[in-house]
Amino acid sequence: MQASHVAKLLGGEQVLGRRIGNDLELERCAREGFPVGVLRALQDMAGLTQDDVYGWIIPRRTLSHRVKKHQRLNLDESNRVSRITRIFALAAETLGDDDRAKDWMRRPLRQFAGRSPMAMLATDLGAHQVEVLLGRIAHGLAA
Repeated sequence: MQASHVAKLLGGEQVLGRRIGNDLELERCAREGFPVGVLRALQDMAGLTQDDVYGWIIPRRTLSHRVKKHQRLNLDESNRVSRITRIFALAAETLGDDDRAKDWMRRPLRQFAGRSPMAMLATDLGAHQVEVLLGRIAHGLAA
């Protein structure tokens, strides 16, 4: 998974305010706090819904406050954005493209007791299970 693909999912240079060339630059951007515009980009590029954003990343009122005050996401919120974006980019790489990844991420899977990979991203442990499954798919081991 390339940092450039993750940066593109986050809105690229236009939203991030800088060009991202590697993982360290992406990590620095997250540590400083992503601009709130990454949330719209994720909705457009990765198919996140408003419910996903408000439920997993940032409450509606907090987001509204951040937008009004022209503030960035905090470290915890930026980490949640990073987790979702990183896993989505991995799914796109494994499955061949963003559209296939969007479909797969929303499909309920028996491996997750009928929950979708996207629903699993609400927790770090769930995200790890999605990563493991994508690794198995990439190596032809998933049934």
